[in-house]
Amino acid sequence: MHLTSLPPVAWWAFSIAATAAFLAFFVPLMPSRDTKIKFCYGPAGMVALCLVFFLVFRDRIEQIHMVYCSALLAMMASFAGRRKMIKRAVLDQKTRGVQEEVKPTPGMWVQLALSLTAIPALAIWLSL
Repeated sequence: MHLTSLPPVAWWAFSIAATAAFLAFFVPLMPSRDTKIKFCYGPAGMVALCLVFFLVFRDRIEQIHMVYCSALLAMMASFAGRRKMIKRAVLDQKTRGVQEEVKPTPGMWVQLALSLTAIPALAIWLSL
């Protein structure tokens, strides 16, 4: 059984759960109302991108849901364990106007690269 053989209702449920998990992960990190609202645009932008992808390539809707879910999960995995650093950086920039960039550590780059490539690659492999 392939993941794409699941019924569309299951993929809608997975997409809603992925969106809720994304918002539950990132929104509490944001210190102000306007930054929280900006982070809520992330899933909305992904929905628009997936809609364009669907209209252009005419793929099955299950594959589009898989792309959407894997992209949101990859973004969460790329920042897992870095909540304090993210919150501190956002607070520093928001409250004190610090324009200095936060320097990512080599471990952060490895985590980002692995999660943003491995999770979508796994989703593509499972959809074939």
